[in-house]
Amino acid sequence: MSLLQATLITAIATAVLALFAILTAFFAILAFRKQSAEVATLQRQVRGQQDLIRQLGELLQIQSGQLELQRQHFEQQVEELKASIAERQQKAIEEWVRKQQWPH
Repeated sequence: MSLLQATLITAIATAVLALFAILTAFFAILAFRKQSAEVATLQRQVRGQQDLIRQLGELLQIQSGQLELQRQHFEQQVEELKASIAERQQKAIEEWVRKQQWPH
């Protein structure tokens, strides 16, 4: 094999390697862009989830306040019912006593 043939083979091999290096770089760039887009999508999703969690937290605070108001209202109703029952019992006792005092 002559020096010219060896040089030609080396040049062809170098060109093929350079071509594969260019193709590899091209696909690496495509993969990086796709991965970058996926990361951006994930970041948007995380921001959306953070906003949703914040809104749910605010909603829970509002609901907690409403439940506290309901609890207070129910306690007031319980006290009113107890007072009403006590008043009815007292009236029933007074009526019974009054009936017992009538001459038969």
